[in-house]
Amino acid sequence: MNTNNSIALVIGLCSHGIAMCRALKQEGVDVHAFEAKNYLPGAATNTANIHYVKNINENSLIDDLLQFRQAIDRSTAIVLFPTNDNNVRILAENVDRITPDFLLSWSENAEDILNLLLKSNIERRCLEMSIRYPKSKVLKKTDDTLEAINQFEFPVLIKPVKPQSGFKALRCDTPEALQENIDKYQKDLPILLQDWISGTDKDLFFGALYLDHGKVISSFCGNKLESHPPAMGQTTVAISAHNPEVIAITKQFFEGLKLSGPVSLELKQDEKGRLWVIEPTIGRTDFWVGLCTAANVNLLYTEYVYTLGLDPQPSKPIRPAIWFDSEKDSLALFRHLDKLLALEGTRYTASFSYLTREDLKPSMVATKALLARVPSYLHKKTFSDKPATKDPDDIQFIQYTGYQQLPDDCKKFLVDQSKIAVFSYDSWYENFCRTVASSKGSVCFLCLYKKNQVAAILPMWYKKESMGGKRVNLISGLTNYYTPIFSMSWDETLITESLAGQCFLKHVMENGTWDLINLSPMPEETVVNWQKIATQLNKASFHYYVTKNMFEDEIKDFSSYMKARPSRLKNTIKRKTKKLTSLGDWHIDIITNLEDLPQALTSYHQVYNQSWKKSEPYPDFIDGLAQLGAEQNWLRLGILYIENRAVAVQFWLVERNTAYIYKLAYAREYKDYSPGTILTHRLMEHVITRDGVTKVDFLTGGEAFKLDWMTSFRNLHGIQIVNKQRPMGFLFYLRNLAGHFRKSLWTPPLMQSKSMYNLRLSDPGKRE
Repeated sequence: MNTNNSIALVIGLCSHGIAMCRALKQEGVDVHAFEAKNYLPGAATNTANIHYVKNINENSLIDDLLQFRQAIDRSTAIVLFPTNDNNVRILAENVDRITPDFLLSWSENAEDILNLLLKSNIERRCLEMSIRYPKSKVLKKTDDTLEAINQFEFPVLIKPVKPQSGFKALRCDTPEALQENIDKYQKDLPILLQDWISGTDKDLFFGALYLDHGKVISSFCGNKLESHPPAMGQTTVAISAHNPEVIAITKQFFEGLKLSGPVSLELKQDEKGRLWVIEPTIGRTDFWVGLCTAANVNLLYTEYVYTLGLDPQPSKPIRPAIWFDSEKDSLALFRHLDKLLALEGTRYTASFSYLTREDLKPSMVATKALLARVPSYLHKKTFSDKPATKDPDDIQFIQYTGYQQLPDDCKKFLVDQSKIAVFSYDSWYENFCRTVASSKGSVCFLCLYKKNQVAAILPMWYKKESMGGKRVNLISGLTNYYTPIFSMSWDETLITESLAGQCFLKHVMENGTWDLINLSPMPEETVVNWQKIATQLNKASFHYYVTKNMFEDEIKDFSSYMKARPSRLKNTIKRKTKKLTSLGDWHIDIITNLEDLPQALTSYHQVYNQSWKKSEPYPDFIDGLAQLGAEQNWLRLGILYIENRAVAVQFWLVERNTAYIYKLAYAREYKDYSPGTILTHRLMEHVITRDGVTKVDFLTGGEAFKLDWMTSFRNLHGIQIVNKQRPMGFLFYLRNLAGHFRKSLWTPPLMQSKSMYNLRLSDPGKRE
């Protein structure tokens, strides 16, 4: 293909711009670039002829372009490639001035480009195309916040309507945090306020297309693995992905606009597997374009060819690729070595923001700048381990030793502000402290008061543990294997989650001797929040996977719920019920009251001891929880009897509109009769029909049989915070570093697919 009479002009040499230059250069294109900052690593590239201008993000760019045109032979076509939204906006606003002298893939669509650059217009487009988009409101002035607070549930997300503003996106957990951020970023108004879609970086996908008058010429799907800031910021690690639904929604979003040029759409998958539009990128390729190129989808060259009206080349097969923004995260490569070494069975081609063999100087400049910062960074991380923040003057801290010291207002607070229902109520902790924690260590309820009101409570457990033959001063959440999920309780009208956590950790770190703080199990995004808090306090932290939490919500009625179950489950229930009947008389009791509880608990423990499980280490805890459940009308203790012998038991708790499946067991000799399946079926009918629950939660464990009953899940994680100023703490710091490095080398990462039938079911210890 002859392109001697044409050149490409890339506007900007950030890491995105240099990836664009390289993608064009590798196809033999004569590449030129505008840049204002000669110290950027990209300014050292050998893939472009660089022309320095005053500013690439202001209207003076147009004058510089026209002056550049005069220096180039009129017979040479110049194709423009903007790198950021400001470039796109300036070109679109001045399209009439530049089109006589330059080629722009989307010059005929400038009005649509300007429209979709404004985030305030995305919701309307999604409504037109029947695509999910978070509930949104545009705040035009600071006073608009008061009205908006009553229209949204928290947390919420805010981001500026106009591109390239003072911030990218911020999560606000409380009305106070929202108002504070709106006041702080007044100059960036109007600001878009949105519902927060739960999930982490790994739930973010993007579909990229090249369009020619609305026709899809090429497409690519990617999946974020990491971003900065987490779940809200710029991509730092991404991989190629196969997700037809992402591509389909991307095509649907741009359908009918007759656009030309590169476009992309970022989507987020919620815990039910539904995809929500986050935002489009239009008029340019996105920051991760190097990933597309590494995967054999060269969007830049496609744009170059179609803009010039040349004959396109055949597309190449897409290959697995991974992209690292080494500018923002220089250690990400080591966390994902498994993909480069093909330890998952698939070898990914790596691409970096700066490093390539053909163009080494940019990475050398970037590395030199990074190394210059290393000494101060290491000194800060290794020796400057003192909390860097100060508690607000209006916050008072009180520590209560043991449950018995806890005053009534704190007990009531644990119920009113519980984030995880039954499992952080005061009665849960009373039973736990009395039957489990009393024999080991000391319990503390850390309480924050603001304006003489309880603002937050964090139950903690101080213990000395033997780990690796060494005595360790361990501080953990008030949990053990009986705890399906752990959470701090806080009043969002008085304090943010971040500030409360920061105050608690700072107090723990400054008062007493400790080697290790461990909080687990918690949703992954909660662990990310705690990691941020630890970072703010200059403490090293490490997160780890614990288990899965499977659930089914939005249940309308028992009939429709069972209709949606797999046919194999319905057939099993039918066959095993018939087989069970052949043994003799059998029946199921569902115990909910105190009167029948003693005999029911006797049956529970008998079956539990006859099952594949170990005997209850703290039977008094189970008895206490059952009694509490009966007193509060939470208990649904199901027992299946054959000829008056208990052969299967299940311990459920129903609170508000949710049923929690807490414990289950059956006698091993009856395994072939599937008594657990029969009992689950009956309890499901009971809680949906009689109790009116709309959600059933299997709590912890990723066992295969749960896939028949549940269609949604989330991962539960933990976090360890280490005290490097103590020998054992420093040892754990080194062990965690080595462990994470070893895991990245030899262990495939946790599968993050929301498809319930693709789960990696690796949690030990439980069966149907």
